Amino acid sequence: MIVTMKKAALITLEKERDLALKELEELGVLHLERSSGDVSSDKYSRLENNINRLNQCMTVLPQVTEHKAVTTDRDEAEELFNSVIEMEKQSKALDDEMNHIHMQIEILEQWDNINPQDLVDLREKGIDLRLFHVSEKEFIAREDKEGLIILNEKKGYVSLLALNKKIEDLEPWEEVELPELGPNALLSRKEQIEMSLTTLADELEDAAARDSLLYWLLEELQQELQWEEAKLRYQEEDKLAYLQGYVPVDVLEDLQNTAKENKWGLLLQDPNEEDAVPTKLKLGKVSSLLTPVLNLLGITPGYREFDVSFFFLSFFTVFAAMLIGDAGYGSLFLIAVLYFLIKTIVSGKKPGTGLALFMLLSLTTIIWGALNGNWFGSAYAMNIPLLARFRIDAFSGTEADVNDTIMRISFFLGVVQLGLACIQRFIRELPQLKGFAQLGWFGVVVGMYYLVLNQVLGDTSVAYSVIFTIMGIGLALIFLFGYQEKGQNFFIGVLKSFPNLFTLFLDVVGSFANMMSYIRLFAVGLASLKIAQTFNMMAAPLMEGSFSKVGAVGILLAGHTLNIVLALLAVFVHAIRLNILEYSGQLGMEWSGFKYEPFKGSN
Repeated sequence: MIVTMKKAALITLEKERDLALKELEELGVLHLERSSGDVSSDKYSRLENNINRLNQCMTVLPQVTEHKAVTTDRDEAEELFNSVIEMEKQSKALDDEMNHIHMQIEILEQWDNINPQDLVDLREKGIDLRLFHVSEKEFIAREDKEGLIILNEKKGYVSLLALNKKIEDLEPWEEVELPELGPNALLSRKEQIEMSLTTLADELEDAAARDSLLYWLLEELQQELQWEEAKLRYQEEDKLAYLQGYVPVDVLEDLQNTAKENKWGLLLQDPNEEDAVPTKLKLGKVSSLLTPVLNLLGITPGYREFDVSFFFLSFFTVFAAMLIGDAGYGSLFLIAVLYFLIKTIVSGKKPGTGLALFMLLSLTTIIWGALNGNWFGSAYAMNIPLLARFRIDAFSGTEADVNDTIMRISFFLGVVQLGLACIQRFIRELPQLKGFAQLGWFGVVVGMYYLVLNQVLGDTSVAYSVIFTIMGIGLALIFLFGYQEKGQNFFIGVLKSFPNLFTLFLDVVGSFANMMSYIRLFAVGLASLKIAQTFNMMAAPLMEGSFSKVGAVGILLAGHTLNIVLALLAVFVHAIRLNILEYSGQLGMEWSGFKYEPFKGSN
């Protein structure tokens, strides 16, 4: 559920501002109100800049297996931070120089590794040699070729030496400028840079082993930034200071008690429509499994939007199972999850929700794959009695029958999810009349479901007359109630519908597209099955010879690994899309919220 928020205004004496902030920091319940303009000060900008630099600094550190124990010393942390920044600068400068040297070496190789100093020595002796690289057509067209010595011809271009020729006599040709250093000097410098880069890599690896010190420093800087922001948001007026923010009702009593103990003024009121209210989600044990997905996407429902965590997770789980579609893959996922789960428990850490989510997805994938008899895309799996026992009759017919069944299930999930969205909006908008428009959309969704079954699967069990009657009643409800507002005359709301008829038409077409979108559950799952079967067929002929079995195993490992990667990508593309676009769109959700982040200490 989305926890109800109260808008709080805290009033203290100006001289007690810092003490009040310290109390609020320890309490950790007040989300500071976002002002129309960004807070700013020299210290704030400096802290923000250092945090950005520190985040960038940690991205250049290599991955290490062993980490050193460190003490949380501020001076030592800043010294490490500055040294890593300096090493990163040196490494970048050396990389740039190395690229430049490679370009210079390539230029000299084009001229048979000629030494530029030799040309300088010859000029001092009165022999003026200059280098030119021109097109073959330009060279042939030139009448005066005296003193021009061709070194090589390649791809329509001529590399040549001009002996004792004036530059103005060779116009518009441009002279080739050679590097200052010769081949040997460039190779020597290249070796020096490689040694320096190796040394820097070792030093960065040593710094990475102490990265916990940098993470500690990052927390310290973020805490200082939060404190500075709080001070800047604390407004002063006539020896009084006030701070505004939002507090969840489930911890409101804590703020009230603290204000009473410290004799602060505290004004509480409900947020209005214009207020940018943070969202605090209070999820149950099951719904909290969705947290890793929401964090990965960086989305939060708006304060006045729906908390769809449970339904999002439920459909996401089923969609993932259908998109992967293979019980064998699900078994591999489950083994991996159990391995990391045991490793986490043995290390004394608490397993995160990410492991729990992947375990749920693994189990549902195994169940779906077992029901339709798909184990690594192998037809021989059904010869194993234990596996064949789990396969249900609906998936035991011909390939066309099985495909028809899965498509029906896909569209059924679509009508359930989109219909659920309509019912949710209807309940939310009651007792307003416009809520009945959602019943109209429910009718449109149901009508579209039967229309899709008719057009895609040739299902004529529901006549066109019934389908269009359902949709017609739905459109009538939308037309009558879609633009009704509280306190408005009913007939004015009806009149408002006329200018929006074209928009309504587009929405109805969009509803058909939304329903058709659920066919991706069938199509992607089928594609995954066909890829698995193709690699199995490629490997099958090689299983006969003892030596060729190695190649067969290689094909199977490479093919199924690729298929697993594609299946996981499909989950994060298609399963999330159906929830974020189709379902949320029917709900009218924009995911426009931002997280409740109270002002509190790093502890």
